Amino acid sequence: MKVVFVVDAYFPRYAAVEKCAKNLVDVLLREGHEVTVIAKRYWDSPVNLTDDLPEDVLFVSTSLSKMRAQVDCHLAEASCCFGWRLADRACALVNYFGTLAGRSCAHWDLVEAYRKAIEELGFVPDQLVPCSSPFEGVIACVEYSKQHPEVKLTPVIFDQFADSGTLCKTRFTRELKRKANIAVEREALEASNLVLNVTWDEHVRKYHPDCSGKLVHIEHPLLVRPKENLQSSDKRGDGRSLVIFAGSLSAGVRDPAVALDIFCELEDVAHLDMYVMGAGRDLVQPKSSEHPNAVSLLDAVPSSEMTSLLAKADCLLSIGNTRSDQKPSKVVEYMATGKPILHICSIADDPVRDDVSAYPLGCVINAGEDAVCARETVRAFLERTRGKQMAFDEVSALFHDEDPEIAVERLLNCGGGHLLIAGTFSKMVPPTYLLDLLGETRGSVKAEVYTSASWVRRLRNNSDFIKSGSSVANWVPADRLPALYEGCDCLLSIGELPGKQLSSKIFGYMASGKPIIHIFHTDDDANLPYLAEYPLALTIKDDESELPQNAANLCRFLLWAKGKELCFETVSDAMHKCTPEAVCLELVK
Repeated sequence: MKVVFVVDAYFPRYAAVEKCAKNLVDVLLREGHEVTVIAKRYWDSPVNLTDDLPEDVLFVSTSLSKMRAQVDCHLAEASCCFGWRLADRACALVNYFGTLAGRSCAHWDLVEAYRKAIEELGFVPDQLVPCSSPFEGVIACVEYSKQHPEVKLTPVIFDQFADSGTLCKTRFTRELKRKANIAVEREALEASNLVLNVTWDEHVRKYHPDCSGKLVHIEHPLLVRPKENLQSSDKRGDGRSLVIFAGSLSAGVRDPAVALDIFCELEDVAHLDMYVMGAGRDLVQPKSSEHPNAVSLLDAVPSSEMTSLLAKADCLLSIGNTRSDQKPSKVVEYMATGKPILHICSIADDPVRDDVSAYPLGCVINAGEDAVCARETVRAFLERTRGKQMAFDEVSALFHDEDPEIAVERLLNCGGGHLLIAGTFSKMVPPTYLLDLLGETRGSVKAEVYTSASWVRRLRNNSDFIKSGSSVANWVPADRLPALYEGCDCLLSIGELPGKQLSSKIFGYMASGKPIIHIFHTDDDANLPYLAEYPLALTIKDDESELPQNAANLCRFLLWAKGKELCFETVSDAMHKCTPEAVCLELVK
C-alpha cells in the first residue's frame, strides 16, 4: 500500500510530532508498505531526496520559510549576531501578521505547497496521513481528497488547532479566529475516514459532537526499544544523582520555576542538567548562575544524540504543561529508557500525572504541593531509585498503547468496518437506529443487508443508508450464509421493540465465532444475558440522546474486533447451556 505522511520538520531534525511520525513510518516499512514523507524545509534539511532513509522524503517551502531558513542558517553559525537575531524577530512578526490577516490561523501558502507536492508525486496514494501540527498539512490533504475521494484520509492530531495556545499566542487572536478555525476543523473531520488523536476528544465532543464517532484515541507512539545500552555511563563522581531535563520551556506554558527551586535546595544529593533551546533558556539562566553547583544550563542536543545523553542520567525530569488539553510526549521517551522519572505537575488535572504514577520508577509532585514536602519527597525518591532501571520489556508490558505498532494497526484499519445482517424488518423490528448509526459514522461503517423485497426498496431510497456506502439485496439461501458471515467484520442483530423474544439468530452468529453487535430497545431485552457471556459482543441501546457516543463506541468496537474470531470449542465452552447436548440433558431430567 502507498502511504503518504505530511509533517512539519523531518530528517535530520525530529521534534515530538516528527518522532511519532517517524516511528509510524518505520513500522509501515517493516510491514512492506511504500511510504513517502512530505515535510517543510528548514535550514538543515537535505537539499535533495536523502539516501539516508528507507522512506522517500520530499521537502516543500514557502517564500517566508525560505527566508526563515536563510536566517536560521546564519544564526547557527553566529547565534549572537544582533543583525541576524533582528532578522529572526522580523520573520516571526511577518508570520504573526500573516496569521492575523488570514480568515483562519492556517497559512494558505503552506497549504498550497503541501497540496502541490502531493499532486506531483506521480501516483495516487492509497492513504494520506497528515500529522498535526501543522494543521496546514491536514487542510492540504482535505483539498487533495476532494479530487481523489477514493484515497483514505486519516489525520493524526497531536496538538490543538482552534484552541492552540502556541498557534494563537494571545487570547485575542484565539477568539478572533475561533469561528473560522472551528469551520476548518469541521471540514477536516467530515472529509476524514478516521482521526487518531491524543487529547482532541473533549474539544471535538464540545464543538463537533456529531463527528466524535470518527475519533480513535492513541497515546504518543514513542515507546521504542533503545538501540544503545542505557546504563548510566558518566557519573559526576561526587556521589550525587545526575538529573537531566531535555526539552523546550515556555513561560506560562511549561515553566521550570518549581523544579529549579527544588533542586537549588538539593545540591547535596543531586545536580540538575537542563538542555534547553530558544527563549526557554532565559527561564533557567538566573538560577543556573546563582546556583551553579545545583543547576547547569546546557545547549540542546540533536535528537540523534538524545539516547546517549539520557544514558548518563540517574533520573529524568519532566515538567508538566499548564493546559490539560496538551499532553507532552517527553515522558513516553523517558519510559523507554527504563530510568527513574520525576514529574512536576503545573495543574491539578495534568494529563501525564497518571502515567507517571503507574510507572514503577515514577514520582509525581502535585501542583501547589508544599515546597518543603515536595523537596523531601524528591530527596527520598532519588535516594531510593539511584542505580535502578527497568527492562524495556517490563515497561512495554505496562504501557502497551504507546507502542507504535498499536497506532499503525488503528491507522490502517481506518475505523469502522463492515456489518452483515440477514433478517426480516418490521414495525416490531425496525432498522431505524441502524440507519441513525450509519449516518452518524459518516461512511466509516457499512452494512450489508439481506432482507425482503419491500425493505430492499425502502433502504435503497434512504439517504443515510446510501451515503454510508451500504448495500442491500434480497434474501439468500441459508446454505450461503456461512460464506457471507466469513467475509464480514461483524454480524448485526436487531432486537424487537418489546424485547421479550429471544432471537435464534444470535446463536447462529455465535456458532460462527464472529464479533456480534446487537441493537436493543429495552433494558430487559431477552438477548442481553446471553450476549453478556459471549466474549466478542457489543450491545447498543436505541437512544437518540446517546447517538454520538454509541456511534463512537461502534467504531471503536469494530476497530478492536477486526480480525478476531472464536473457535467453536471456545464458544461452546462459554455458551455450554445453549448447546443441543445441554438442552437434551435438561429434557431428560
